[in-house]
Amino acid sequence: MLRILLAWTTVMLALDGFAAEHSLVVGALGDSISTGFNARRIGDNREYSWSTGTAAGVRSHLRRLEESHGSPVVSYNEAIAGSVAADLDRQVHRLLRRNPSYVTITIGANDVCHWGEDYEQQRLFFSRSLRGAIDRLVESNDKIMVVVAAIPNLLNLWEVSSAQPYCYKIWETFSICQTLLGRHVTDQQRLAFYYRWERANQTIQEVVESYARNVKFQEALATFKFEWHHISPKDCFHPSVAGQNLLSDIAW
Repeated sequence: MLRILLAWTTVMLALDGFAAEHSLVVGALGDSISTGFNARRIGDNREYSWSTGTAAGVRSHLRRLEESHGSPVVSYNEAIAGSVAADLDRQVHRLLRRNPSYVTITIGANDVCHWGEDYEQQRLFFSRSLRGAIDRLVESNDKIMVVVAAIPNLLNLWEVSSAQPYCYKIWETFSICQTLLGRHVTDQQRLAFYYRWERANQTIQEVVESYARNVKFQEALATFKFEWHHISPKDCFHPSVAGQNLLSDIAW
């Protein structure tokens, strides 16, 4: 643990030195969580993203970095709603043109929602895709800082949102994570989903441990218990503006 803390202190000092002479470039990769999907209005709300948001209602990592470094911060949000780990390669390709120094990644929820009972091969592909993306980021800049968020507790999200009478209709209409949120999913099937979700987060942690100098896994996002105001009432699934702020707080 001490070695990891010292490594991250070195990275932060390097970012301080970089920011003194250049604009700090922040990038967001991943899925709809980072696009601020349905946070306030229907569709992407990138200005409310926990990572690169600029709206007054969200204290994003971009805003926090501006405050801590006291210098300009430029952001590029390459995340795309609906993305799975295999999509990170294209996102990294676009982001690397911007020479990022600080990158956030949210990925895995869509992968887990599509995994079946026999998911080991899919999990290994997920692991390789994430590792490949991080490899490219670190190779591009040996002082880069990458924050990888844990997949939030989707079972807890279901427990909270299912109390709203209209949520099942929304999930069914838009086919949102039906392996968990389907009206006829049994308790046993939901428990199996929970184990897949848990294994996916373990896989993310295993990948990140190989890059302790540059990459941090924010596992606290996996254990936090949602409240209804953290969830968008537009789809009963994605973070609201309050949820985006919560993600920013926990991941910072």
